[in-house]
Amino acid sequence: MYNSSIEFQDLQAYASAIENIDVFVDENRKYFCQFVNCPNRTFGSVDPVKMYIPLKPEYLYQGANELFTFMAHENIIHQSKIGSHIRFDDIVIRVYSISDAEKIQNFIDNNKTIQDGLLQSSPFAISRNGIAYAMDDKMSFNFYLSKFI
Repeated sequence: MYNSSIEFQDLQAYASAIENIDVFVDENRKYFCQFVNCPNRTFGSVDPVKMYIPLKPEYLYQGANELFTFMAHENIIHQSKIGSHIRFDDIVIRVYSISDAEKIQNFIDNNKTIQDGLLQSSPFAISRNGIAYAMDDKMSFNFYLSKFI
């Protein structure tokens, strides 16, 4: 358990310089810094894939920067967020295709910063190489997991 808060200013400063990504903290959801690359898109009935990337605090900023730069360069459509505290879901990525999720997983599998910084993923989630997965269905994985427990 890490008793660590994430400062969003550094994340916002770096990500704001990346083309193809908007970064912001919504006044109504201040717990999250959001990273979005889906300008004016409607996804209809597509059920997004959520990827949970748990990073240690000393790896979070660099790992997030490398990850979001990769996603921007690959033009991967996503809605992502970083929570203000280190947990198994401190980085959550929501993508709209399995092929994009596979590209991201491949990048993570071959990225030294992220590999060195990975925390153990949730034991209750389906995971691959330390990255937990869930189908979005507009529900909170943590909310429903806590209800089941």
